[in-house]
Amino acid sequence: MDIKRNTYSPEWHKAIFGYLCKIYPSRPQLYLDWWLTVIDGAGEECWNKVVFITDDDRIIGCSLASVFRIYVDNKVETYFTSGNTILNPEYRGKGLSKYFYEQVNEFDNWIRVGFTDIAFKVMPRFVKNFAPINPVNVYISVNRAIVGQLFRKLLHKKNNNKKGFPSDITIGAKSRLKRIDNLDMLTIPSEGHWTKDDAEFVRDKTFIRKRFFEIYCSDKYGIYEYLSNDKSIGYIVVRKAVYSSQEMLSLVDYRFYSRKDETKAFIAVSRLARYNNIGLAITLTSRNYKLQLCPLTIKMKKKLSCATGMKSKQAIFDDLLITSADSDLDFVYYQ
Repeated sequence: MDIKRNTYSPEWHKAIFGYLCKIYPSRPQLYLDWWLTVIDGAGEECWNKVVFITDDDRIIGCSLASVFRIYVDNKVETYFTSGNTILNPEYRGKGLSKYFYEQVNEFDNWIRVGFTDIAFKVMPRFVKNFAPINPVNVYISVNRAIVGQLFRKLLHKKNNNKKGFPSDITIGAKSRLKRIDNLDMLTIPSEGHWTKDDAEFVRDKTFIRKRFFEIYCSDKYGIYEYLSNDKSIGYIVVRKAVYSSQEMLSLVDYRFYSRKDETKAFIAVSRLARYNNIGLAITLTSRNYKLQLCPLTIKMKKKLSCATGMKSKQAIFDDLLITSADSDLDFVYYQ
């Protein structure tokens, strides 16, 4: 064997794409190609954080990366996260995972979401700066359309409701959702700084455009501004999903100017789910919310572990709002 650790450059796009398609037959090829294309355009800042392992120039493992920005004490800092990390099964058990850990040890400015239980236990032994932060919680919201959904499932019938995402939908007496079809329709605070949290992912026009409008599956997302008394108080992003064979509406992302308004996102996604005759909504978020009765929202026992390499910032990252949009959870946790 001639095992080597390599860092990325766009000339490897095709070869790594082929490897990922073979090793992940259940993941959409458009998704895998999209992630590599984003890496291509991100430059060396991202390339040197992507690692792939070869044996005689044959790819036998890889770990992709994505670069993002976070406000930390009102200053923008650059971080990266890993995803699609996988070693060819033929080479497991030979200590080759060390190449992934070596790559992580070259940088501290990383945040990772959704570790496997095994990886979360093993990584602290090999990664010099490993600081756990609050996990991502899984919330399930239920609305009255659940009765019809369960009945259809019992009879093995599909949901024939093709309504999709309306341009405008009422939420109670004073609030409504306005669908955003282009970024000029959305009110975005200066420099994408929404909250007063000590640490916050940047949510500016660039992020929203690239993540939801220019992505390969942009037609799947419904982006809405949340209006209260015709005043913008935040936004939500949803898409239809399947989890554990159950049809759901996923709350992929949300931001509100006031933290006390964040639970309105559960009301909004449940209203859109009911409109589509879907009885369940799923939300992945690092926030800890109390039991919601309207709509009935339950925090599941399942938690997705998170960690950072910045031990000095562990405390403030504990309060960082993380959603499905901040990692690969939107693509691999549910269909």
